[in-house]
Amino acid sequence: MASIESVALDVADPADAKRFYANAFGLETQIHPRASEAPTIGFRGFTVSQSATADSLIGSVPVPRR
Repeated sequence: MASIESVALDVADPADAKRFYANAFGLETQIHPRASEAPTIGFRGFTVSQSATADSLIGSVPVPRR
């Protein structure tokens, strides 16, 4: 079974992103936002570190409905 310890996300506002993922999904220690000033209007980037169970991290995130 694959496992993930943490995910680092490139975001415009790391403090705001950390609050969002903690409040919305309870991911206080698994998500590590980092500042990025790359010009974009969408997804910036990410890094995955393996160790914790991937199913529990990914399975806890609800799929948005359109």
